[in-house]
Amino acid sequence: MPTLPLCFHVQYSPEIGRKILYETDIIQWVEQQISLIKEQRYSEVDWVNLLEEIEDLSKRERDKFLSSISLIIQQRTVGCITLR
Repeated sequence: MPTLPLCFHVQYSPEIGRKILYETDIIQWVEQQISLIKEQRYSEVDWVNLLEEIEDLSKRERDKFLSSISLIIQQRTVGCITLR
């Protein structure tokens, strides 16, 4: 029966660290990304997740805007119908 090693070496990867932070503490992750960009440490920025968050934010804001416009139009239409 083969023996298993008692210990092994795991190399830390900054990319893995960023992904773990992104998944466990989004607020700290955002603050970290802001600091990295301000310090012009662009190679360390988690660009994949950062761009995904920006796209999601854009979609949420667009959806919120369209919902508000739809509600206003509905209210105006109801107001016009009840006035006649």
